[in-house]
Amino acid sequence: MATSVKFKLISSRVKGKEGVICLQLIHNRKMKLIRTRFHLFPAEWDNQKEIICFDNVDLERQSHLQSIKSGMEAELKQLVELIRLLEQKSEYSVEELSSLYTNNSLNGYFFTFTDYTVKCLKEENRYKTATLALRKGIPVEVISESMGHENENTTRIYLASLGQSVVDMANAELIHLFDNSDYYKAVESNEKNYPAKI
Repeated sequence: MATSVKFKLISSRVKGKEGVICLQLIHNRKMKLIRTRFHLFPAEWDNQKEIICFDNVDLERQSHLQSIKSGMEAELKQLVELIRLLEQKSEYSVEELSSLYTNNSLNGYFFTFTDYTVKCLKEENRYKTATLALRKGIPVEVISESMGHENENTTRIYLASLGQSVVDMANAELIHLFDNSDYYKAVESNEKNYPAKI
């Protein structure tokens, strides 16, 4: 059975204060509201279309509303992916969906966000390390072992997926900087009195 997902604005009881955007989940005739980290004034929300209104707001507020819109789209995309995974599993409840979403979303939870950020940085670092190693002429079998891959084919697939991306261009610039840096030349030539850079 399909799950219905909508954004709803729950107005603040305090006059002149922003309300909170909630996700309304309906599955098997059960409903659950999940608070998000997004807050809007009632005039900034269209209840009929369930979208943010950009009318009659200054440029600074428009920028803020645009960032909220982007955040809401990211949250919705993550929720839709979670629903897709749960539907593959077979039957699930709205409570299970809500719990999984809350525990796995970036919805204002600091530690969830930091875990996600650390995971992304580790993966990005693996890409950069593999690319730099390959560009420096390190054999694929050495790169494979250093990355913990069971065989070289995995590493070759991994390296092939990198292609000519922005990361590659940034790495090329870093290599150029490192190759031309007086600091690294001094370190390579073992000069003792060269000041350390941080």
